[in-house]
Amino acid sequence: MKLNFNIKILVGIFFLSYLIIGLNIFKNYGVSFDEETSRLYGLTNGNYILKKFLNEERYNNLFNSITTNKFKDKISNKQPTELNKFPDRAYGAVFELPLAALEVLFNIKDEKNVFLFRHLINFLFFFTSCIYFYFLLKKIFKKDSIAFFGVLLLITNPRIFANSFYNSKDIIFLSLFIISNFYGYNLLSSKNKSDLIFFCFFSACLINIRLIGILAPLLICFMIFLDNCKRKKLLNFKIIQIIFFTSIFLYLIWPFLWEDPINKLIFIYNHFRNLVPLDVLYFGEFVRGDSLPWHYLPVWILITSPYVIIILFTVSLIFFITNLSKKFNFDKNYLLWSSIFFLGLPIFYVISSNLSLYDGWRHFYFFYPIIIKISLISFYSLLKLKNSLIKKIFLTLLMVIFFHSIYTIYKLHPHQYLYFNNIFVKNGLKKFEKDYWGLSNKVVLEEFLKKNKKGKIIYSFSGSMLPSSLLLIDKTQKKRFIKFSDVSTSYNGPVYFFLNNRDKIKYDKIRKYSDTIYEFVLNDVLINGVYKFNNVENLNKAFDE
Repeated sequence: MKLNFNIKILVGIFFLSYLIIGLNIFKNYGVSFDEETSRLYGLTNGNYILKKFLNEERYNNLFNSITTNKFKDKISNKQPTELNKFPDRAYGAVFELPLAALEVLFNIKDEKNVFLFRHLINFLFFFTSCIYFYFLLKKIFKKDSIAFFGVLLLITNPRIFANSFYNSKDIIFLSLFIISNFYGYNLLSSKNKSDLIFFCFFSACLINIRLIGILAPLLICFMIFLDNCKRKKLLNFKIIQIIFFTSIFLYLIWPFLWEDPINKLIFIYNHFRNLVPLDVLYFGEFVRGDSLPWHYLPVWILITSPYVIIILFTVSLIFFITNLSKKFNFDKNYLLWSSIFFLGLPIFYVISSNLSLYDGWRHFYFFYPIIIKISLISFYSLLKLKNSLIKKIFLTLLMVIFFHSIYTIYKLHPHQYLYFNNIFVKNGLKKFEKDYWGLSNKVVLEEFLKKNKKGKIIYSFSGSMLPSSLLLIDKTQKKRFIKFSDVSTSYNGPVYFFLNNRDKIKYDKIRKYSDTIYEFVLNDVLINGVYKFNNVENLNKAFDE
């Protein structure tokens, strides 16, 4: 009992420490490429709901009040885009809509504070899911120590650690995936109505973010069906309830579906099925996103996961497959079927349907909790070893490798999104996509402003949305920046070019016609930079084919 008590205290101290760390560093991350659009989509959904349920007079009064106080410089003189015409209307807004509502409710006017607030909520949501993950693992493996180690494995993946502060799509999907799985696992052995309702609600939220989230309720229905077959029952009312309540919740939380839901769902599926392919840097060559080899996802997972998880997963997979017929103290059936549903089926679908892929495996970060669950099998077996010397040696080795992950997070901060392990890929930053979301714009802007403190800044950019990053600098500094496209065609003065290393750029040519102001370099690889062209003529020469 004493050991369990000490572990519980350790777990409590850890979660408190992690929360304090997150609250102290969430301001350190830049604004990602997608964030401003995601935010506007939340506001668009809010506007749609208000317009739907308020009479014209009340709506106009409220709209004018909000736009006058909050968005005076942005949309006070024009109507916001209608939901059915919004370019990214196929995305769900279950996270963005509450964020937009909180932004209005708390009257957060300054755009810098808006995005810092978004980063804070993003982290807090992921933090909450980590607590759920701990209790889910505890239910599966029936040990506090294993559950605690599993949470550590989740948090200490450098890329997931960084994304937890700004990625309101993939990390929120991962978080909802964990929460949904927690209630789903409860539901397998529980008759508690609250587990059913919570599972259906969070499954609906999961599907709202990405349609592939439908695998969560499908898994639970399938496992209930298998149990019915063993009991020789033809039908279980619980399956009908799951389908019914998940469908109702999905409709209620997704304003885009309120009119013609069936056709809208078909539109959403086709939208993501037919994304315009991008050129993707893969093993040093640019490949179209719909022409990538089958191993794109497995390779990305392998080269961006910490060593400890790769070792544990490999050993666990071998052990699990070769011992399927044996009995375990942990829930073998759930691990088996969840692995098939959440790893096997998505990978099979991606490969067989030739989907357009890009940005590494961020769309599939929800794989990681499943990978961790499988990896914990070997850790579980290690703790069961009777030879104390061998156990101590292996545990010490694991801890050394594990603390290397923690050190990597500290060393790379706040650029953990650029992490590659060095065992499975040498010079990963040269061969694969790097800062595809333009997060390093923040450090480049900060260094640039240290060297350029006065006067107007005529700027242009390529590779990422620099205007989004400008939202994080002070208002007085932001006013100095003027887009090159907004100046007179007769202008021939200096132009500062911000260049994120995502596109096919000839840097030798850029440097030939410009002065290098600052370059952000990691492991001898150029990630981002700003260059001063003394006149427009030199700018044109640098980008001439």
